[in-house]
Amino acid sequence: MHAFQPPPERSHAARPRILICDPSAKARQHLHAALGGDAEHVMVESGEEALRVAATGFPPDLMLVAVELPGLDGYELCRRARATERLDQVPIILLIPPRATDDARAQALESGADDSLCRPVRPRELRARTAALLRMRFMATALEARTRELETANRFLTQARVALVQSEKQATIGTLVSGVAQQVNNPLTFIHSGVASLRDYLGSVVSLTGQLMATPDGDREALSRKLSEAILESKEVLAEIGEGAQRLEQISKDLWLIAADTTPEVEEVDVEEEIERAWKVVQLRTRRRPELVMTADRFQHVRTSGNLLHQVLMNVLLNAVQALDSQGGGGTIWVSSQELDGEVVVTVRDSGPGIPERLINRIFDPFFTTRPGGQGAGLGLSVSESIMRNLGGSIEASSTEGRGATFTLRLPAARAAEGYVLEEPLG
Repeated sequence: MHAFQPPPERSHAARPRILICDPSAKARQHLHAALGGDAEHVMVESGEEALRVAATGFPPDLMLVAVELPGLDGYELCRRARATERLDQVPIILLIPPRATDDARAQALESGADDSLCRPVRPRELRARTAALLRMRFMATALEARTRELETANRFLTQARVALVQSEKQATIGTLVSGVAQQVNNPLTFIHSGVASLRDYLGSVVSLTGQLMATPDGDREALSRKLSEAILESKEVLAEIGEGAQRLEQISKDLWLIAADTTPEVEEVDVEEEIERAWKVVQLRTRRRPELVMTADRFQHVRTSGNLLHQVLMNVLLNAVQALDSQGGGGTIWVSSQELDGEVVVTVRDSGPGIPERLINRIFDPFFTTRPGGQGAGLGLSVSESIMRNLGGSIEASSTEGRGATFTLRLPAARAAEGYVLEEPLG
């Protein structure tokens, strides 16, 4: 029996490896000579030895297998190779006896062979068929490697996208800090001054009540009037304190929504409500608040992630506010929402300076910004485009320089989105 010796490690430009399995030494040499010297050959004489060699020391790129083998015949060898992880994709040519019938060829293919040749084998045909199968083998191997690279790249991009979303959220919070501080100070001032006034009013109520109790009935009218005024003023102060507390609570809720986890949880979302919630946060960004003109069809709902849609709306509205700030603040932002052809379409248009034509195709690029250095990372619109794509929608921009910019968001309406599954989560 031929003793197998494992070949040395393959070089970077290694030749194809062909395993020849035939019980006849003369036939093995004939096949070896017919194939030529363009490939590495290892020759074995039994099916059992072929499986052992292929699995342990000589992973082949192609196998030439005789049907007639001692013990494990060629058909069974093919079936076992296809059930073996390291050999299930290796091309196999079965060498069938002379004058083989169509049934023999069919049986070869059914057992898992990729091709078959009748003996005696013609060298030119053998080389042509092995070359064709090897090309397919190497193309499949290259495709598998490329697929693995793309899967790795996709995982990296997904992780980078998550990081960008989180980074943009933190950057957005940073740009809102001054406005938030101002808005928090106002209700805090109400509360602090209200508490001091309430303390004075309560002191007056206690004092007037004591005086009233010690005053004869006929002289109580003036004191009663003062007491009623003190109680009424106390109620007004309490209402102001309550309003301030509510404003603080709302600011806290809006900021918490920004910082919330971005894991897409599909829910039915009221588009108009999300626009209003986003605007409540964004308007804190500027001292000269723009006028918001909103027109929306009622009962517009989408099945999507409310948190992520809020993030996109906030980014787009903030972009409009910043555009208006660049020309002194104020101005107008028009927001419309309507259902068209199974989609909810939201447009955000501003009266700002617009986007130069040469830049319109770059505004969704990561890190691209027209703002002065240090004022924005240039991630908001890029992150928004990524989120909208993940949500099964889209975002587009159009502009005429000097006449403002328009952003158009599209998402499947709630009815059209039934059964829609989000892509890989962002968080």
